[in-house]
Amino acid sequence: MSFRDTNGVQRRLLERLAFQKGRKESANLFIVGDRKQSIYGFRGADVDVFREMTKALAAVGGVEKPLLLNFRSQPPLINFSTTF
Repeated sequence: MSFRDTNGVQRRLLERLAFQKGRKESANLFIVGDRKQSIYGFRGADVDVFREMTKALAAVGGVEKPLLLNFRSQPPLINFSTTF
């Protein structure tokens, strides 16, 4: 599951595990997600949780690393899938 599909309860659990001694001074957490692809709202997922956790991690020195290459839409894959 991508972090973009988490809810508030899951976020609080991960905060307790990742942030040292409950303080938001440092963290040991790597999250992945695309805000535009959140699909689990029907089960309580909230894309704002991803946004908030991204900010919290940045506040303790975390770095956002955008992936600039989309591996799912490479021309050979698109060509293959459209031939059927």
